[in-house]
Amino acid sequence: MNKARHFEEGTFSIKEKDYLNELQIKENTIKEINSQFNPLYKKIDKQNDRLSYKDSIINNSLKIIKEAKTEINRLNLKLQNSKNSKKELQLEIKKTYQDYIFKMDNLENQIKDKNELINEKQNLLEKGNKELKQLTNKIQELKTKNTNDKKIISEMDDKLKQSKNSLITENDKFQKEINDKENTIHHNSKR
Repeated sequence: MNKARHFEEGTFSIKEKDYLNELQIKENTIKEINSQFNPLYKKIDKQNDRLSYKDSIINNSLKIIKEAKTEINRLNLKLQNSKNSKKELQLEIKKTYQDYIFKMDNLENQIKDKNELINEKQNLLEKGNKELKQLTNKIQELKTKNTNDKKIISEMDDKLKQSKNSLITENDKFQKEINDKENTIHHNSKR
């Protein structure tokens, strides 16, 4: 009877250890997946910095446009007020206009370059978001499976306790029967 009880306890103990090992492996997998999130968050931060840089370039170009328009208006006013320096003012307006065009071309090229970079980073960000979503789903699946495994272990533990209690009760009955028979034998041998 003791051999059967030890065998059953050993079997449940091995299964329980196997489930605990499996749970530990799943928890390590979850930690590993979480560690993969950190680079994705850093990529997102870099994307935001680049977008801020684009906004800065656009704001600078608007400022330059405003300054150029103010300068052109000033020169136009000067031209109207002074007939003697009309040619000089026209040259100055032309030069200011050419400077304005040059600056605008440079800004346009910078914006195109930054737009290409931003589009590339946006694609990376979208890819990262997809990966992040897949990893989040995988973590949720692992958490659900982990919860189910814990429930199964708990049920097996309860069954093991019931089995132990049943074995103890059976053992006590058997011991009582042996004691009763020994008492009867001992009582009959005294006669």
